[in-house]
Amino acid sequence: MMKRSVLILPHGINIECPEGETILQAALRTNLNFGQLCGGSGICGKCRIRTISGSFTDPTEQEKKTLKRNYADAGIRLACQTRPLSDCSIRTLDHIDYRPEGQSFVTLYPRETDCRYRSVPVSTDAPSITDVRDDASRVLQATAESLHLEKEDITIDTEVIACIPDPARKFGWSFYVTLFNNEIVALSKEEPRRYGVAVDIGSTKLAAYLVDLDTGRIPGTAGAANPQIRYGPDIITRLTFAIQSEENRRTLGHLLREAVQDLIGQVCDGHDVRREDILEVTLAGNTAMHHLFLDLPVNQLVNAPYVPACSGALSLKARDAGLTLAPGARCFVLPNIAGFVGADHMAMLFGMEQIIARGNTILLMDVGTNTEICLSIAGAMQSVSTPSGPAFEGGQISCGMLASEGAVDGVSIRDGRLDVTVIGGGKPAGICGSGMIDLISELYTQGALDWRGRFRDHPLVTSSADGARVFLSKHVFITQHDVQEFMLAKGAVAAGIAVLLEESGVSLGKVDQVIIAGAFGTHIDVKKAIVTGLFPDVPTDRFFQAGNAAGAGAVRALLSIQLQNRVSAMKHEIHYLELAAEPRFKEVFPRSVFFPRNG
Repeated sequence: MMKRSVLILPHGINIECPEGETILQAALRTNLNFGQLCGGSGICGKCRIRTISGSFTDPTEQEKKTLKRNYADAGIRLACQTRPLSDCSIRTLDHIDYRPEGQSFVTLYPRETDCRYRSVPVSTDAPSITDVRDDASRVLQATAESLHLEKEDITIDTEVIACIPDPARKFGWSFYVTLFNNEIVALSKEEPRRYGVAVDIGSTKLAAYLVDLDTGRIPGTAGAANPQIRYGPDIITRLTFAIQSEENRRTLGHLLREAVQDLIGQVCDGHDVRREDILEVTLAGNTAMHHLFLDLPVNQLVNAPYVPACSGALSLKARDAGLTLAPGARCFVLPNIAGFVGADHMAMLFGMEQIIARGNTILLMDVGTNTEICLSIAGAMQSVSTPSGPAFEGGQISCGMLASEGAVDGVSIRDGRLDVTVIGGGKPAGICGSGMIDLISELYTQGALDWRGRFRDHPLVTSSADGARVFLSKHVFITQHDVQEFMLAKGAVAAGIAVLLEESGVSLGKVDQVIIAGAFGTHIDVKKAIVTGLFPDVPTDRFFQAGNAAGAGAVRALLSIQLQNRVSAMKHEIHYLELAAEPRFKEVFPRSVFFPRNG
């Protein structure tokens, strides 16, 4: 097969592009991310390139449509639609270097840990011509004596056995062993520190929390982008890619496991903790992330009735989950609830259990590409998942981007002028979800948008041959199409809330508290979200922005076996309502798309 050489500027990277492959496909194989948010379908317009030299295929119809809508520069191409016909050179225009920080959360539980992990000093005689016991038996006997137990009461992980011969001799047969209950899971020269890591595997962001297993203290956090985003901004796009071949599915799983391993390394390095000191990891993610991480089939997730391969909590060796930590480290995976309500939702409810247990009527929401909503009435929980799409993460928005440096994250209108705040300061490079909510709320309040979401004749609205736009800067704007995408997303969320309330026979006025979870939810202006209809119209003092509640639940599950048993049991207390089978959702959704009209 003929291959073309593609020089990518300004990075100075040369890649090989096989005949028939797009530049984006070739770039992804070399881990070069152009910032695309649509999985290479040509819809988002984020992988713009400028051709410098060489010949290329003609623009596709989708490419013409996207570029005409987003950028009026005929010299620009999309990497996902462009195939080189010769050796060539290009320049990237939209690469996003996204490095999110760890996500904070509100702690609502006492950090009391159990004693399942302990380290004890052991000393034994070296092998000799008169004492030829095997190394493992020697360590088991010494450990039993140190703990005043019988040798038969102690077991040893098989990976630890492989770690005994060289270190034991190097340490002079005097060292520490670390046990999980009565199983030896690690060996070290000095008394080790005992740590765990809780990981929230979001479809957009990953967050890791380093936890001291003796005290429950959280000395550090770390965050990273989910590398799967190069294959699509939302779950459905990635699953569509995954079911095309086993290789595709394994590619997504490998990327995720590698990213989690790297993130654990990052949070360890930042606090002088060895990988070998990590004895347990807890994982929470939506059902798709859960399955891809564990290398489970996903075809059944995209076909009705959307049944997961497994939904119960899983306890396995960390090495079986593809993680390299302490030799016998464990991995606890929180349970899923249903096909589109995963362990991340379960973790959110587990992290907020102290509030739920108070017995009030509480609405809990985690807004994202899929928005999970739970209505708890006196502790009885009912949950739904709404397909809100990628608009809240910047997908399918002309100048949309993730919440990274250069993103407009806040907007206000003062004296007829748009004032914006930009992450990291400097000039706007695009607009993220919180910025979109602010902007659309302000435009509606100021009369630049009508209740149907259509631009009106207004000083802030600029008309052109490409349609009406509102500019936040010279190169950052929103279009009528962008407003429609946002309204579809927020309409799905509002309709999901309405169906839950109707199903439970509860009026909105009876809701005592609304908990907004997730990193995105932390940055949303509640009043402006109410104006757009994204959040229910209840007094703002009833809202509680909890931060990464899924992360809080994953951390909580690290603290004790009893709490792991509790989250496993809690799964069975949640009733899942499938909106796809609810005719009421189809009835409510069309009117939920529009803005609320007072009076």
